[in-house]
Amino acid sequence: MRSGVRGSALLLLLAASATGCASLFPGIGSGGGLPDYERNLRRALAAGRYEQALGALSDSTARIGDELLRLQFRGLAAHYAGRPRASSDALESAAFLAEERYTRSLTNEALSLLTNDRIRPYRPGDVERLLIHHYGALNYLAAGDPEEAAVEARRLAHMLDRVADESPGWAESRAGRSLRSVLRRVTGAVFEAAGEENDADVAYRLAERVAPTGEREGARLTAVDSTPADSTFADTLPPDPVDAAPRQPAGEVVLVVEQGFAPHRIERSAVAVLGLADVRRLHREADAIRTEERTSAALSAVADTPEAAGDSAAVATSLARELLGEASARRGGRIRLAGDSDGGVRLLRLAWPELAAPVAARPVRGLRPAGDVEVEPAGAADADLAGAVAAEFRGGQVGRLARTLLRAAAKQAAAEAVSEAAGDDEDEDGWGEALGTAASIFAAAIERADTRSWHLLPARISVLRLRLPPGEHRLTLELDTPGADRRREVEIGPVTVRRGRPTVLSHRVWPPASRLGARGP
Repeated sequence: MRSGVRGSALLLLLAASATGCASLFPGIGSGGGLPDYERNLRRALAAGRYEQALGALSDSTARIGDELLRLQFRGLAAHYAGRPRASSDALESAAFLAEERYTRSLTNEALSLLTNDRIRPYRPGDVERLLIHHYGALNYLAAGDPEEAAVEARRLAHMLDRVADESPGWAESRAGRSLRSVLRRVTGAVFEAAGEENDADVAYRLAERVAPTGEREGARLTAVDSTPADSTFADTLPPDPVDAAPRQPAGEVVLVVEQGFAPHRIERSAVAVLGLADVRRLHREADAIRTEERTSAALSAVADTPEAAGDSAAVATSLARELLGEASARRGGRIRLAGDSDGGVRLLRLAWPELAAPVAARPVRGLRPAGDVEVEPAGAADADLAGAVAAEFRGGQVGRLARTLLRAAAKQAAAEAVSEAAGDDEDEDGWGEALGTAASIFAAAIERADTRSWHLLPARISVLRLRLPPGEHRLTLELDTPGADRRREVEIGPVTVRRGRPTVLSHRVWPPASRLGARGP
């Protein structure tokens, strides 16, 4: 038996060396950032190489990891490439798959408990599903089909209603309210462009109602003047002074400005050396979670706070306490095992996702037309999309960590089954124990966090509205930036402004390559 235990210990030492770990939870996995392939997608889009990005996404499900996520990536790349129909086709398929996957596959769920969460079909969260319809509406407007855009806007409005009812956690956060308010404004503008004035008014009232406190006054985007085309704007306003130039009929531009990149997920991990007594405690903890005999108070204390998105040590501490109960304690800033080995050892690796920092966006200073043109600002609003992504992520972290615990218990149970099947009462060499340890090492090697997300989304969405004379205009967007003049100007246009219905368009301001990380191979 001693030789078997020595063999197990040797295997365990080799595995621990390979993972760079020498004690319980001594450090965090390398993580670091996006895979090279996905980071290069960001760089290609930011450099305006849209066709290159589309080519890379034409048949890359294996590299992205899921067909639905590939469709989301491809839909957004086609949107920026000026191919609205191709973008709509991809996003329509993504919306269908996302809805379909709300019916979970029991086979994949069970298999993920013995492997890792990446084997499960990707299911986008609320924020991503909202943005699928947002871009769909913008695509149809860009393709000159306002009626289909209005259909997509109604889908978005329905999804916003559902989110408010079913996901109040992130939806009622300040960032969540800002996103919902801006998306309501976008639906209002789309309804206006399609001539659906009543739906537009409802959308604007809802946008003002859900806007965060302090952003409601003056933030409402009023509907454009809808007087008949053969009348003049002066019909509904006080008469001009005698010596004033006659008023021109009104037109409006609604500009959706996107900046930065949403936060992406990275993997964090920790490795534990467990005695068999601690494995039994792990099984009892998993049973308690399954039967809901207790709440995961320690998990909730960490995972339901902003620190959960970036404090690996806090998450690892909480996991250890939930896994091992009184067998673990904080000593010298690290978590160490206090239980006995009970004649054998097991390797346990935990992996969970965290959010990396977003590529930040710059405050918008204003929007102005070129030349000496009379302009009237009609409204502005900002959505903290990065904050909404983080709020939704925090809300789901308790569930992700609970699955980590259940998966750890299932893998250790499988290792015990291997040990029992290989050994018997006369197993003097300890082969059963050695194989049980080897099985736990293999289980640790395949443990991975699910870091998939639609991280090509922007970090901030701003909606700006100007009232301008009809005709063709060039616009200048002003952004606050660090530096001497603290201003960056972005030229947009030419934009054709018509009387009666707003011109709705979008523009993404890409960050410089220096803010997107090192170039991949």
